[in-house]
Amino acid sequence: MDTIQIEGWRMSILHDGEVRSEFTAFSQVLQAGGAAYPAEVPGNFELDLMRAGVITDPFRGDGILKLQELEDCHVFYEGIFQWDGEGRGKLVLEGVDTIADVFLNGEWIGSCDNMLIAHTFPLSEIAKGWNKIFIHIKPVCLEARQYPIPMGATALRYNFESLVVRKAPHMFGWDITPRAVSAGIWKEAYIVKDKSRYIEESYITVDSLDAESKAVQASLRYSVAIGRDNSKEYSIAVEGRCGDSVFTAAEEALWFSSGILHFHVPDCRIWYPRGRGEQNLYNITLTLCHGDEIVDTIQYRYGFRTVELRNSEILEEDGKGEFQFYINQEPVFLLGTNWVPADVFHSRDRERIPDILRLVVEEGCNAIRCWGGNVYEDDLLYDLCDEYGLMVWQDFTMACGTYPQDDRLQSLIRKEATAVVKRLRNHPCLCLWAGDNECDVMIRPRRNPEGNLLTRKVLPEVLYAHDGTRPYLPSSPYVSDQAYQRGKIRETPEQHIWGPRDYFKGEFYRSANPCFASEVGYHGCPSPDSVAKFIDADYLWPPEKNRQWLVHSASPEVMKGSYTYRIGLMTDQIQYLFDTKPRNLAEYAAMSQISQAEADKFFIEKFRMGKGHTSGIIWWNIMDNWPQFSDAVVDYYFRKKIAFWYIQAAQQQVCFMMKDDEGELILSGVSDMRASTQAAYTVEDALTHEIVLQGEVAVSGDSSVEVARMAQPKEDHFYILRWSFGETTGCNHYLSFHPPISFDWYIRCLKEAQLYSFEGFDIQEGYPCR
Repeated sequence: MDTIQIEGWRMSILHDGEVRSEFTAFSQVLQAGGAAYPAEVPGNFELDLMRAGVITDPFRGDGILKLQELEDCHVFYEGIFQWDGEGRGKLVLEGVDTIADVFLNGEWIGSCDNMLIAHTFPLSEIAKGWNKIFIHIKPVCLEARQYPIPMGATALRYNFESLVVRKAPHMFGWDITPRAVSAGIWKEAYIVKDKSRYIEESYITVDSLDAESKAVQASLRYSVAIGRDNSKEYSIAVEGRCGDSVFTAAEEALWFSSGILHFHVPDCRIWYPRGRGEQNLYNITLTLCHGDEIVDTIQYRYGFRTVELRNSEILEEDGKGEFQFYINQEPVFLLGTNWVPADVFHSRDRERIPDILRLVVEEGCNAIRCWGGNVYEDDLLYDLCDEYGLMVWQDFTMACGTYPQDDRLQSLIRKEATAVVKRLRNHPCLCLWAGDNECDVMIRPRRNPEGNLLTRKVLPEVLYAHDGTRPYLPSSPYVSDQAYQRGKIRETPEQHIWGPRDYFKGEFYRSANPCFASEVGYHGCPSPDSVAKFIDADYLWPPEKNRQWLVHSASPEVMKGSYTYRIGLMTDQIQYLFDTKPRNLAEYAAMSQISQAEADKFFIEKFRMGKGHTSGIIWWNIMDNWPQFSDAVVDYYFRKKIAFWYIQAAQQQVCFMMKDDEGELILSGVSDMRASTQAAYTVEDALTHEIVLQGEVAVSGDSSVEVARMAQPKEDHFYILRWSFGETTGCNHYLSFHPPISFDWYIRCLKEAQLYSFEGFDIQEGYPCR
């Protein structure tokens, strides 16, 4: 379709008390005292105000708290476009945050009520020449008050508005994001010219797939807009190309405006997750013809694969259970990271997505979990995941709450889910829909989550109608009726393993026994150079009772906020490992990063060595969305913490790793490859360079194999693990210790081991985590 850009965007704000009438044009806002500022679309109004010098950088110092003074503001946008006077058009707003009225040349044309999906408005009265689009975005915190919240509803302290308005929950304040309620036209806005005949929907499904013979039977489901024309005068054809593999199929005469076209793909190039095979993507061309005239063509990429999830729903008394993904009929162990907001201001998400995903791939991941407190990400994320072979677990946008069940919210969720499913369903990377994040376990007072109509009725009905090819998990973690009735609410095969977040080898973490961990993480302080970019010089040190450190632990309130505990938590984690007080910021950052790195490594290796019972781990998390103290292993400025390299080592496809068990050290060889591997290995003491274990072993495909045992020494040791198979070599380390350990001793071990090439951590200098 022909696209016409909207130009000359400008914006203004007025506090709620200054809005005394309904505005239909930007000039009325100016007459009421609003000032005009140049605006960027996509954008957020705070960024426009910052560029205009009205507010300071909210990411510096305690600037983010000042945004709370703007939460009662109405935000107004005006843009202009030129129309040639021919045909009809429509306005497409891919993302408006959140509740807004939209006007064309002073006439109301519709409203928006959901930040998370696109809104389209037919334009019946477009003037030839220049036209004005005016958008009035209302303060969502005030608008939310018109919708009663039942007493049975539950939310985190700062998030009750999110129960009744369709806006990313994290924006009201979370422990990983600041409270930045925001508003704006955060995605593209443009005019399109109408076409009278076009392809409305296109969806390819795999009916059968034989990975060995590479034979695939598939179907194209389509819907076309042809008005009241004779359908038999129309034809539809599909062609797919991937290298030298080509398939074609056609329906020469349509019997109706919707239909299914079945086709065979011989010698199909199958799509596989990263590490399991090639990420083959077919260039699909779909053509609608009226006689010999081509009236519409659409193109996209598609990968042929199947996905299944086998979920036992509970762990039995003996701890047995199952939560196993099968891709193309074979089990795949998920090594992934949680995908949280790419940026606090979502208009900047798209520019950050490619660099963050490259980090995910560099870490050795094969999956991401798109967390339910976020927006649904830009198409770019899913396109790149298709290319990289990253499996996507997609939460619907609900998190940590018991949502109202009224007809209004059901209708909003149904409309939203339908739009999201239709947009994303052709992506092979998308392997799971999950109803929400942690809502099943958040119900207070405790009730059976099966009563949640949003995740047990509305979403399944949407998926039944519009997808049906992927597994659906009503919540993460999912508490089924069986789990609830048997009192196993916390004993499900898939869990979020947070617990006390104390010593990472403490009883809670060592005894955790799920088959799959979809959240687990540990705090790590950013490097001093990064901290100096967002903390003012007077507040850099010490962290105790430090106003700006507390603000950058994502607390909307200083000293008494719900998330101020996180700085103390990070300090305690240092204490558990080293039992010493850091003398300065550089030492604090180094100790904290080492603590985080060893913890994350322990979590991943625990699950990988548990193969057979375990089937995956999605750790928390790859990247910060603003400058903060957090569990992320890469900070907002793209500086990697030490955990990045430890995780990278622990996630090698073939990896040797160790664990301690009742006075013994157990060496295991773990493989995520299909084929068995004959590997040579050594275990060397980093300081004495003594070889304590060596040999060769057959590491079975897709398994964890116990290789050797030795008595755990009473003294602390830092072991270097090396292995080779064919032309491939690998290395890892294992810290055998009885806490606390000496920080200076640990640094000396790292120097001697020379295993990691840290960026920003000059190990030769001792500990300057830069």
